[in-house]
Order: sequence, then structure tokens, then C-alpha cells
Amino acid sequence: MVVEGGSISVLRRLAARRDQFSFRLSTHVMHISDEVEYRLRLFTRAREMLSPSTGRPSMLDELAMAWKHDYQRDFIASIDGFEAVLEWCCRNSVEPAGLAGKCISTGLLDEISWMVADAHDEHGREQEEIFSSIFESTPVSSLRELNFRS
Repeated sequence: MVVEGGSISVLRRLAARRDQFSFRLSTHVMHISDEVEYRLRLFTRAREMLSPSTGRPSMLDELAMAWKHDYQRDFIASIDGFEAVLEWCCRNSVEPAGLAGKCISTGLLDEISWMVADAHDEHGREQEEIFSSIFESTPVSSLRELNFRS
């Protein structure tokens, strides 16, 4: 199994069950090296999610559809990007379920994009800190390989 990415919750579950499996865990913690470039990439990605250039549904469309199901709202609100859009909705008295298909001005899309970027920035920095403390302070080989065997 290969797990790529930065999910803290997946990593914690994997580590908690490491005595039940035989596996090798190799890590490479990627640090934020250029603050300006990092923030701009987050903004650009958020902007693409909010207003995709292809014919895909936007993040706003997905949120509007999901928000119609009351039982999903707590889960939806816990997702970084959606959480930021919901905060924007609250500030601007906009009903999330009404976002689908709305034409939103470039200025508002930029505002929401920065809010989504901020949420992802906060989460990314938390991940960097946690992964650095877990893997860079662990005395392992220079390849950062940890072997777990049951």
C-alpha cells in the first residue's frame, strides 16, 4: 500500500495500528520553502476549484448540492475549503444551498479563494509541523525508513 499526501488522520491511524501489520514506512517531509509561491499556489488552486475552466462542477456547486442534506452538514463544515466558503456565506448572509449555478463576480471569487487558501495554508503548516516532529526527530536511517513487524 502506498499512501501519498499529508493526511494527519490517516497517518495517526496507520501508526496506531502498526503492530498489527508488517510494513515499511518511508517518509520525506516537504517543507514550505518559498512563502510567496506557496500562498500563490494555494490561491490559484482554490480559484480553479471555485471556478473550474473545464465543464466540471465548481466547489460552490458541490457545496450547494451537499448542503441540501441536513445530515451531512457537520461533516461538510469540517472540510477546510468548504469551511472557508461557509464562513464567507455566514459573513455575507448567503444560503449555501443557493450557491449552485450562481454567477459570482471576480472580486468575490478572489475573496473566497483567499479564504480557502488561508484555510489550506493553516492546515498545511500544521501538517508540516506534526510530520517534522514525528519523522525528523525520530532516529532512523538517512532514508527515513521505519520498519514495523508484528
